[in-house]
This record gives sequence, C-alpha cells and structure tokens, in this order.
Amino acid sequence: MARRGLVDTPAGYVFASGAPDTVSDELAGASGAEVLERIMGNNDLMGIAFLEQGMRLSRTVCRVWVDATAAGGAAAFGTGFLVSPSLMLTNHHVLGDPEVAARSLAQFDYALHEDGSPYPAALFEVDVDRFHLADKALDFALVALKPNSREGRPLPEYGWNQLIADEGKAIEAQYSNIIQHPAAGYKQLALRENRIVDIFSDYLHYTADTLGGSSGSPVFNDRWEVIALHHSGVWATNAAGKPLCVDGVTVWRPEMGEDQLKWLYNEGVRVSSLVRFIQAQPVGASRKELVEEMLNMVARPTASAPAATGGRQAEQTAYANADGVATWTIPLRISMSIGDTAPARVRPPAAVAPPLPEVAAKAPTRPEKPPNAGEHVGDAELLREAQQAFGRYGALKVRLGYEFRDGVITKNRALVVTVAEKASMTTLRTLGYDRLPDTFRGMPVQVTPQTPEDIMAEQLGPAGHERLASFAMPRAEEITYKPPAGVNLGRVTDRMKVTAHVSPDVGWPTLAPFLSATRRRLVVGMYDFGAPHIVKATEAMGKKTGFQKFTLSMREHGSLGDPEGDGVKANDYDNADAAKELANQLKAKFECAFVAQGLVNGWIAKAYHIKVAVRDSSAFWISSGNWQSSNQPDVAPLNDNPQTIEPLHTYNREWHAIVEHDELAKTFEAYLLNDFNNNPAAEEAAQIPLPDLFVPIELPGLDLEATPAFRYFEPFIDDRQFSVTPLLTPDRFVEPVVELINRAQNEILLQNQTFAAPLDGQDELAQLIDAIIGQQNRGVKVRIIIRKFMAAKDRQNLEMLADRGLDPASVRYQINSHTKGLIIDRKEVLLGSQNWTQLGVTLNRDASLLFEDPALAQYFAQIFDHDWNVLASPKIGSGKTATRVARANEATPPGFVRISAADVLNPP
Repeated sequence: MARRGLVDTPAGYVFASGAPDTVSDELAGASGAEVLERIMGNNDLMGIAFLEQGMRLSRTVCRVWVDATAAGGAAAFGTGFLVSPSLMLTNHHVLGDPEVAARSLAQFDYALHEDGSPYPAALFEVDVDRFHLADKALDFALVALKPNSREGRPLPEYGWNQLIADEGKAIEAQYSNIIQHPAAGYKQLALRENRIVDIFSDYLHYTADTLGGSSGSPVFNDRWEVIALHHSGVWATNAAGKPLCVDGVTVWRPEMGEDQLKWLYNEGVRVSSLVRFIQAQPVGASRKELVEEMLNMVARPTASAPAATGGRQAEQTAYANADGVATWTIPLRISMSIGDTAPARVRPPAAVAPPLPEVAAKAPTRPEKPPNAGEHVGDAELLREAQQAFGRYGALKVRLGYEFRDGVITKNRALVVTVAEKASMTTLRTLGYDRLPDTFRGMPVQVTPQTPEDIMAEQLGPAGHERLASFAMPRAEEITYKPPAGVNLGRVTDRMKVTAHVSPDVGWPTLAPFLSATRRRLVVGMYDFGAPHIVKATEAMGKKTGFQKFTLSMREHGSLGDPEGDGVKANDYDNADAAKELANQLKAKFECAFVAQGLVNGWIAKAYHIKVAVRDSSAFWISSGNWQSSNQPDVAPLNDNPQTIEPLHTYNREWHAIVEHDELAKTFEAYLLNDFNNNPAAEEAAQIPLPDLFVPIELPGLDLEATPAFRYFEPFIDDRQFSVTPLLTPDRFVEPVVELINRAQNEILLQNQTFAAPLDGQDELAQLIDAIIGQQNRGVKVRIIIRKFMAAKDRQNLEMLADRGLDPASVRYQINSHTKGLIIDRKEVLLGSQNWTQLGVTLNRDASLLFEDPALAQYFAQIFDHDWNVLASPKIGSGKTATRVARANEATPPGFVRISAADVLNPP
C-alpha cells in the first residue's frame, strides 16, 4: 500500500504526510465534521482527474480485426491494448496463431464523441516477424504492430500502458474498470460499479459487464493501473461440474446459446503472472530488447491533440527507448541517439496516453462486417480499394454483385455497397455523408440495405453470429429422430380419390368439410395452428357423438402478427394457447405433444414444419400452408360476385391435396403418431434466443399491369388410379427429387417460398440447386417463382445463384407465395411443405407427395402460369425502407410485419 501513497493507521489506510499527487488528492474527496452531507455506504466520490486519465488511456485500447481479408472484412473481432510503443497485448484465442495474427489489424480511436460523431480511426498491421509470443494456458498473445498506420499515423501517438510485475494491485472488493470494444462495436467503458470478487494465483474474478468482442481488454484498478487481461466469463455449475442455465437448475447445452448460461462473473489473467511468464521465455536479442522496452519504458504524455482527418496539425509526442534513443513526433518525426547514454531504467508512471482526438471532419464507417459465407469475392484488390474509398460514404461493406436496373438483375457486374439504410441527399448531408459515386474503377456502384445476417451480426457481434451460422449445418446423428418401424414410403399405384385445390381461391371451403366429416379420430402434424375458425371447427368435430380422439403434434409457439395491429393473423392464437383452448373444450378427447426442436438432441433439427391431417385412418389432407389465417383464411374468393384481386394480394398462395386412400392414410398416420409418441413431455427444446425483426411490407401490384387478368381456380377432383410417392424429411427427399429433376426433357416449373443459394457445406441443397442449373444448361426451360420478401436478402441470394450458373432471367418474385411445388414437363408434380433450404430438404419434419399424373400436373401448371404472368415480377423490392430489430413490447409500426429473426436467418 505504501507504493500507492497510503499508510496503515488505527483508523485504516490514509494518505502519507506530504502533498499527494493531483490524482490522489482529487480521489481523496473532502471531509470535516461541519459538512452536513454524508457518504451513503461506500464512498463513490471520484475526482474529475479520474475521468480525464481514463479517457486519455482509452486511446491505448484498440479493436482487433482477426484474420482481416483483402476484401475489407474480418473473421472475428477482439480487443487489444498497447503495452509499449511497439507491442500490443490481447488474448491467445484472438491472435494466438501467428499465421492468423499476420493477417490481422489493430484499429485505434474506433470510438464516438458525445455528439455521435466518430473519431478519425487508424488501422495498424500486425508484425509477427518482429514479435509474437503467446500462451494458451494464460490465454495471452503479445504482438508487435507496424510503426505507422495505413493512414500514416505513428503508433506512439496513442500512448501505452505499463505492465507492472508487482502483486497487490488488485484487492478483493476493490473496483475494477474495463475499456473494451464489446460486440465488435465502438469503444465503451465498464466503469467502477465492477467489483473484484476473487483473486487466484493467475486469475481475477470481477463483475464488470463485457460482450463478445471484449476479449483482450485491459482491466484497470482505480489508479488506472492494468491489473488483468480480460479473457472470458465464468458460469455457474452443478455438483458434477456441468454448466447451468439461468434458472440455476437446468443443465445448459450449447444449442441454447450463451445468453441462457447463468453467468457469475468475468475472469482476467493477472498482469503479474503474465510478466513472470514473459520474462521467463527465451527470445532472440531483438525480441528481448522489445520485452525490456515494454517493462522499463520511460514515457510522458503530451498535451496537444492528434492529427485529425482534413490535415490538422500532427500531435507532438516524445519518448525515450531503453537503448537511449529519444523520439519526438511532430509534423516532422525525428529520432536521434546521444552518445552512449545508458538505457533508461527508471519506472515510468503506470500508464501514458496523449489527449483525446478532435472531432473528425467526415464521419467514417459504422462497424465493418466480415463477408457473408457464400459471397462472391472476385477481384480482392478492387474490393479492398473500394472498401477504403467508400468509408466516408457510410458504407458498411462492399462486395462484387450484379447491376440491377429498375429492380431487375442484369448480367453486368457491379460493386454492391451495404449501408444501414438508403437515404435521401438531404439525410446524407445531415449525417455528414457524401453521395456514393456512380462508378468506381469503371465498375457500376449500387447500394443495398443490410440483410438480417448483417443486422444480427451488429446486434450479437461476430462471435454470436458465427455461433448461429455454425448451427445451420447439423448432422443427422445430432438429432434424435427415428422413423416408425415397418412403414413403407414407396410408390403406391392404386385407385384413390384426389381433391387438389389452392388458397386463397377455395382452401378453407374445401378443408372445412374434410374436418367435419371426421367420425372417430383426427391425427394432425402442424407447424402453426392458430386460426380461430379452424380451432372452432375442430372443437365442433370433437364434440360429435362417437368421436374418440384428436391427436396433435406441433411446435409450442407459432408465428403471429402484432396483436394490436390489423394484419390477417392479428386475432390468431399462439400454438400453445390453441392447445389449451382445445384441451378445455374437448377434455380427454384431445392430446397434444410439442415436438422437441433443436439442432442438438432435438427430435428434428430446426422446425416441425409438416402440414398433414389424417382422418379416420382412411383419408388425409396435405398442404404447403399452416392452419393460420394467412394460409387458410375464412374466405372463398372463387365464389365472390364480383371477384376482386385483393385476396390474392392479402393471403398466401398455397397448394393442397386431399387423398382418400387407406394405405397412404395409414402411412402418414404412423409417422405422425411416431412423432407424438416420441415427444410425450410436451416440452420444446431450448432454441437460440433472438429478437424479432420489423420487415417492411412490399406493396403488391406496384410493378404489375394496372388491371391484370386474374382468376380463381376450381378444385381438381378425380376418383381413379394414381401413382403417388410420399416424400418425408428427415427420411428421404433429396435423392428422389434430384431423379425427378433429371427426368425433365422440356420444362421445369418451381414455385416455393424459398430457393436458397447453397452455402459451403450445404451439400444436399447444392445437389437440388445444381440439378436445376444443369438441366437449364442442357436447354430445358426453367421458370422459378420465389416469395418476394426482403430486397437486400433477395438481391444477395439471386446474385449468389447467378454466380452458381443459374440464368437470373428465369426467376420471378411473388408477394405471399408460400407454396412448395415442382412440376416436370407438365407430367409429374410434387407438392407439400419442404422449403428449398438446407434444413428444409434434410433434417426438418416435412412431407410432400410426388404424383406421376399429367392431368394433375397440368392443373397446377395452369395455376403456375397464372401466377407467373399476373402476380409475379422479375423485380426485387425497392429496399428503400430498412429492416430493423424490434424492441421488447414494441408494437408493429405501419408498413411493417413482425418476424422472428431465427426464422429469417435460418428459415425452415
């Protein structure tokens, strides 16, 4: 304590006699019996110098770009801080690999002023050839940085922190402070209300707030001495050492997400342990000099401000190296050695930092994001130059894509610049941004808003988003699904009655009599069940004399509209509430299982997405649409007089079939009962917690003819011999559908909510997409209708498909297209619930029927032709209004729809 200017007295520690330094004096506060105010509990009074010194020290802390690419992104982000004029300290799990470190960057002054304007940031390259020392056990990496930034700024301009080997800098119950880049964002401080709760030989535990991206931050005491290197959080465990969830009872599993862990405190590696380890390592002479410089550096802060963009005067910095070389940084940088001056050995102040930078003349970029998986990178040098050049325009990232004209893709390559939101020139001027140029290096420049992946990366930080991405590609052995024993999914050729129909034309008027005709039992597998009119219909069915059991399997919670809004699902039940209502009305005649959904140890991976109802073991209804008011609205536009186009613009397009055939009905019933019996607890596996998004609504008809020749379609009804094959996932889907595609001789028609470009590792989806592209390249006419949903996401997906070889002119977008249909040569038709995503075609629970029947195929082909010509358009949305995160309990604003981020990032 003497080192801190304190002496032990009967009254406790007090300052030693004599005038303490200015900081200590201010920290002491005032006292005296005549003062009426009193300290409430602990003394939290701090002098202004505490804040001034902390703000000056903040400049020593940088954001680390891990494995930065030439395209201007990074694989992840962390935090680091200078410990000498040459060396930066961070974690082993940030820069422990020297090859990765060599491709990494340190970004200083990535922070905001009080008016929200950014500082002029600077990027320094890591120089592993000069120095790299790391240890996994202590989780540290000590690296050299290049002496000047890419912008020409000298590294000593930012000051450095002294690593003091002495123990005793940290005391239990003392406050700690952390300067960090949480979630890879702008610099932030966790200040004072962060107590040290435990001290171990190599580690400290403290209560400061951190997020992903904070790894490698300095932990300070109240004298702004570095006491630890932050590296992780500490969670609660049970007696067996297993981590616990926030309830303190349930054992945590990785698929639940880190937010569900019961965190106790954060952990940092003690500086004294780091210094001892570093001093004990054998290093070469040049590297030893850098270590000695770090431990014995004499340094002094400067009083002037650093250079800002726009050519302001450079900061004047002076320091002396351990070898006696003195350096001044002024507009001209001069170094000189005076004779054989002995190396300075005097300990400097605990930390040295220059003043804060001035406000930048232009606002640089918001947090840059790493390139999304699957993006076309192309000319890396061009992208690197563009990323640097477009920083002053508010660009978040730049990629190679295609030029869109009036919302329609062309074959011309373009630089696609992602911004937070498209803005008018007036708004741009208000924000301090310039208008992007029309071309760059002769290539067109176009703007797109953020995708949901971009938004979530900003919300969760790259580490959190990386965790989400890793869950997108589970393996079959990671789920618990087992098919029912002895049930055949082969082709059935037999007489059966088939009633094919579509929504909104005549969906509910056909489903309603199917339900009311149930005599004894209804077995249902459903993704979402909340439409009040369907709940009432099944209640009435269950109350009839002779009815025995309604068995329902579904996910626990459904996709709902804003209950305070006026959307088509505003009055729908949540799945769990629908189940409660049915249980109250039908008592023992109703039973329900909430199917375990989870990428690890779930019955299925992401979604129990099936839409099948089996009646009395003799007939079944199969569909692309849920039992919600958007999919099965209580309308009958086919029977309206006069007919209007509004229902086609309001409700989803869905394809359905009712099949009356005992063998096929029993097959589907066996699979549904197998789902029910293997999920008896009615408890859903924990999912990754994500917020909802507000997605702008694309108004229908704006890019269509003024008076399109729309029509509604009568059902197809026939009772004769059909050949039909049930295709279920996770059981069997990709192989028979690839074979189906390869049978095409003339034409392929595909209408689906999603037609996703496969990412790396999504091999099954790639087989399907590449089969379509291969047939197109062989001259088969291909037409694809995808749901128009979100301009930025639609654009990126179409560009990735074009890069894969698909002719983008074969794609059109239709609002409310929710069907999942495929027609081959107007002779075979596949209809059901599988979205064309990796999970949709592999490990979700879905069901389709493949009919080898020209008459039925032609029925659906005429509906496809109608939608292609009347409802679909080659134009993606405008993207003028950006998607954003919905705050807790926030009502859906006009012009938006509320959607789960989990469903958007990783659709079923």
